[in-house]
Amino acid sequence: MGTRKYIVTLTSEERERLTKLVSGGQDKAYRIKHANILLAADEHGSHLPSQEIARVFSCHFNTVTEVCQRFVQQGPETTKVILICDNLNTHKIASLYEAFSPVEAKRLRDRLEIHYTPKHGSWLNVAEIELSLLTRQCLRRRIAEIDRLRQETRGWVQRRNAGQKSVDWQFTSKDARVKLKRLYPQS
Repeated sequence: MGTRKYIVTLTSEERERLTKLVSGGQDKAYRIKHANILLAADEHGSHLPSQEIARVFSCHFNTVTEVCQRFVQQGPETTKVILICDNLNTHKIASLYEAFSPVEAKRLRDRLEIHYTPKHGSWLNVAEIELSLLTRQCLRRRIAEIDRLRQETRGWVQRRNAGQKSVDWQFTSKDARVKLKRLYPQS
């Protein structure tokens, strides 16, 4: 039947979510049909050829191709991704165009909602240190299931908070008024 242009590979969580959508029957008909198409096309599932999927679900071959293409290119959900960046010169939209083709860069750009932190936000260092610790102490391995990831992260946070670790903050308000004089109102 020919090779498939878009190979759908579902994680177990995605497969479970799509199965619930199909079996629940409470959603819009087209969403249920699209879920059925993805489940049938899944590389680790029944892995039916596109023509067979179209025949089984009484839809046009192009519908199957478009659903698979959208999933492969955009992921299961096309929601906005909120990205919080510091003001490092590499954290700009232009970096996407340097790393990816113009079409892919535009697709990524359209999904991103970028928020930049204040230039003088030394609090960011504290957040970066905590995230670095989380990554090194808890997330060094691949965790395929989102529920497992949440459970592991929650456990790490509880242990970290129970230990009452704190940051030795040495930059006082008085120091800030001297160092950042131009940012404070003159009285």
